[in-house]
Amino acid sequence: MKNIQSGFPAEGWPLAATHDWHVFSANKLSLLRRMKTMNKKIAGAFIVCLFAMQACQEKKSDIVASIPFELSGNFIILQVECNGTLKGQFIFDTGLGRISLDSTFASKAGIIPWGDIETSCVNGNRDLPVGKCNIQIGEQNFISDTSLLISTKRFTEKAGCKVDGLIGLDLFGENPIRIDFQKRLIEVFQPGFLPDTSGFQKIQLLDGWMLFTAEIFFQNKTSRRGSFIFDTGANKSVTLFPITDDPILIESMLGKLDTITVRGLCGVDELRYKGIAKALTIGNDTLMDIPTMISLKESDGVPRRFSGLIGMEILLKFDIIIDFPISKLYLKRNGLTQTEISNISLNAN
Repeated sequence: MKNIQSGFPAEGWPLAATHDWHVFSANKLSLLRRMKTMNKKIAGAFIVCLFAMQACQEKKSDIVASIPFELSGNFIILQVECNGTLKGQFIFDTGLGRISLDSTFASKAGIIPWGDIETSCVNGNRDLPVGKCNIQIGEQNFISDTSLLISTKRFTEKAGCKVDGLIGLDLFGENPIRIDFQKRLIEVFQPGFLPDTSGFQKIQLLDGWMLFTAEIFFQNKTSRRGSFIFDTGANKSVTLFPITDDPILIESMLGKLDTITVRGLCGVDELRYKGIAKALTIGNDTLMDIPTMISLKESDGVPRRFSGLIGMEILLKFDIIIDFPISKLYLKRNGLTQTEISNISLNAN
């Protein structure tokens, strides 16, 4: 009999059998060496497969919510429910610190203003009424005691569809999120979980806000490097805050100019010049021929600690991961063609 555990012959085997055993043992040793090499490869492949399966399992278990969206007029439009009764459409705005509701929509949802709060806008501070609301987006619920009550008429005009409100930091302030424009999907992840960032460049967010460093190059061979707001609530390309009010100098920077009037969240009109900058650099990516607006009015409330904002005409070109709790932004150029982006932008006013 053979001792299965040790692999050696049992007592009582004849001498001839022992000789054969030595030959077998030598062959076995050679075989074991080859098997050892093969096993290393197999084990390596198994580990890779195991990690891959675990990654898939982690991805499934670490997704808190998958939120589909539509694109209209260069805005991300989310379907929401307010106070469990009223359905509406909200813009997802990464430059926004609190939920904002159209005052008429808020009234229909039974929201009563309880006071005013000083609100920072890009063109100054304003006292705006606030109320309490419960917002549900997919599987996510948000309760806000200080939701701003505003007019969204201008956003409706810009988006080309009814806009009932805006939501920003509430959606991603505590959770990493991924924005996929090709799939029209926002995925919200568990705190501390980072989705796959292969092929993405990592960019540091600044000052505890959606600010990051970029550089814009002008036609007169000058440039401006500074902190820009990463702003999905802006449906244009790049807006620069006051550099100069000299139209001759601005024309040398941006070429032929148009003059336009814009109205922001706080409902204040602002005059801007619009032209074309030569290039914009974000991390390792350089984009050419950038539609650019220059604001002519200095903020009368908040000091300009940033150079401007970068909006959806630029952001649509990227897959985006925001890990706001650790101040990290990840960007990767997506497969959208310029024609597809132009079609998305068609309704942008």
